[in-house]
Amino acid sequence: LGPPPRKKPGKTWDDPNLQNERDKHKIDICKHEFLPVRTELMRIAREASEWIRYSGFLDSKDVFVSSREYFETEILEKQ
Repeated sequence: LGPPPRKKPGKTWDDPNLQNERDKHKIDICKHEFLPVRTELMRIAREASEWIRYSGFLDSKDVFVSSREYFETEILEKQ
């Protein structure tokens, strides 16, 4: 994988005061101090991935993905 598309996540606002206010609420999920949060998010993501793959969800007539093959190989299998 290449580098992330931008160094600072989130929306960039035109108003510097609004940008500063929004930035106060952002966290870098990769920092060690947020390891418990990241661990829990990954647990939930793995459970969701398994449910999507094995529950029949993708076979529902109400579920559409632009490319099922891509979705299954690139999204679901890379955990």
